This record gives sequence, structure tokens and C-alpha cells, in this order.
Amino acid sequence: MKNLFSFFFDYMSNRFPATGMMTSWCASNNHETLLIFILASHFYLDYLAMGFPFFMSVLRLIFMVYPNTHKQIINKLLRIALPCISIYPVFNTFFMFPATGECRQLYPPYEFGSIFIHYYGEIGGLSNSPFLLANIAFWMGSTISINLMVIFLVAQARNRGSHHVQYKSRKSRRAELSVTLTTFAMILSFLMRGICLIVFLTIPSVASWLAIIRPLGSDAEVVVSPWVFYLTHPAFRRKKRQSTITVGYSISLGSGGRKI
Repeated sequence: MKNLFSFFFDYMSNRFPATGMMTSWCASNNHETLLIFILASHFYLDYLAMGFPFFMSVLRLIFMVYPNTHKQIINKLLRIALPCISIYPVFNTFFMFPATGECRQLYPPYEFGSIFIHYYGEIGGLSNSPFLLANIAFWMGSTISINLMVIFLVAQARNRGSHHVQYKSRKSRRAELSVTLTTFAMILSFLMRGICLIVFLTIPSVASWLAIIRPLGSDAEVVVSPWVFYLTHPAFRRKKRQSTITVGYSISLGSGGRKI
């Protein structure tokens, strides 16, 4: 559900305005409140999406380090972590609450009439770019660090036969590999956003060109991660049907005997 909302608000704040289909609507009426709502929701969901790969990696680490008590620990963690992850984006978008939304013309290679949603009148003249860059660096670095710890524990368990991590079947190893690949697929969105943001801050003249490439980072999280999970996890693989053949035997017991 979060991915659907994220895709919708990303589309409404970036892709749809660039088509020019909402230019006349934006110019004819005053929609400042609606525009800032769309943009703030887009940023909120962007920040929200950054915390989930890290949270999933932490759950895997807890499961491996505490195999006997992980359920109790995870239940307590969920009560605290989920509200915190839902609230923390507000501290990165608070400056936009009193702001006013507006439509601005995109620069070439976009044609005249292609617009993007912007804002003005924010608190203290703050910009979203520093907050976004700091969050990308923090969450990407933390997620990679946790996954490296998980990979190290898995390798250590296989080499030493540790009882803390049990791999009872080939299916469980495939499931663990699938979750690892899915987590790293989520990191693709961090990389795409980070690269586009750094280029935008250092070379503002190419901002319009980055607007064409940037949606690929959002699509990587919405599409690639579930796709990788579906293709690699054994739960989604079809089981081979085994047919049972019943063979009947006819046995004659003498000339007048029965047949069995």
C-alpha cells in the first residue's frame, strides 16, 4: 500500500506536470494548498520509504542473533519502531507546512508548457535537498552495514557450525539469499536518488535532464524489489506434481478359484 501511494504522489508531483496536461489547470485557478499537499506527501513518503530496508535488515539480524527469543524481541521492537518510522519524516518536512505551492516552467529539453511543482514561503528559507541528502547517506550506510553483519554471521555459521544460526534445508538457504537480494535491490533507489541529488547540487544546469532519469530510482523500489523477491524466494515457486499410479493384479487360484 505504501508503494502505491508513493508511486501516485511521485507521479502527480513530477511526471504528470511535465506532460503539460495540467498546465492550464494550474494557471487558471488558485490551487496552492492542493499543490503543497501533493509535494509534501511525496517528500513524506520518500523519507518513509528509506527506513523500511534498514528495519527489515535489523529484523533479520535479531532473528539470527537471538533464535530462541526473537519473537518477543521483535514484537517489542515493532511497537516502538513502526510509530517512530511513521513520525520521523515530519521532522524533515516541517518547514513546508506554511509554504505555498506553485507551478513553474521546466527548462529544456522540455517544451513550453511542461511544468513542475515548487513551493515558496517555507520556514527559514529551508530547502529539502540537505535533509534528503543526509537521510540518503544515513539510511543507505546503515542498511549496508547491517547486511554486511548478516552476511558475516551466515559465513561464520557455515564454517563453524554455530548453533545461533541454523540452516536446516536448502529451501531455507534460498529464502535467506532471496531476502538479501531484495534488500540490496532496495538500495538501488538510494543510489539513484543520491547520484541525482549530488549532480543537481553541483551542476544545477542539468536539473531538467535529471528530471528524466530520477523517476527510475523511485521505480526501482516500487517495481524491482518485489520483482526480485518474487523470482528468488522459494515460497513463490511452483511445486512439481507427483502422480500416483495404482497397478491392479489379477491372480487365478486354480481352475475354479477366485481372482484377486
